Amino acid sequence: MPVKLGVPTKDAILVFLAEDTAYGDSILVKLFLPKPGKVDVLDVDSVLPQGGSAAKIESVFTADLKSDGSKKIVVIISWPVDKPDIETVGKFYEVRAYDGELYGGKISKINGINMLIPPGFQGVQDGKKVNYKYKTSEDIKKLLGN
Repeated sequence: MPVKLGVPTKDAILVFLAEDTAYGDSILVKLFLPKPGKVDVLDVDSVLPQGGSAAKIESVFTADLKSDGSKKIVVIISWPVDKPDIETVGKFYEVRAYDGELYGGKISKINGINMLIPPGFQGVQDGKKVNYKYKTSEDIKKLLGN
């Protein structure tokens, strides 16, 4: 699934590739940076299975995380959870963010995003209905005031 975001450059393409790894079905995040006569490919991140379940990319968008006018790449990821023996069925969500340099051709995962947008669960957990507040780009942009 390629996503053209304009971050870190207007021609950058972020790609999410499904790959069977030693850990199971994973998603590799790569950045394609077209340059005259070539394309640089940068490894950005890996999204590994959780509890034996493969991840799903729910949304990819840009947002101003620090209210400083700079856009960062934000990715909402989910993993299905199906544990009827403990009355837990639904999705576990995590938000990741990435920052890039316009001229350096670098992109990296922003550590500490979970302090701003904590992971959470949507569904039935231990027999009780729970609602995760940050499942969509609109939810996150509202939190950030974007």
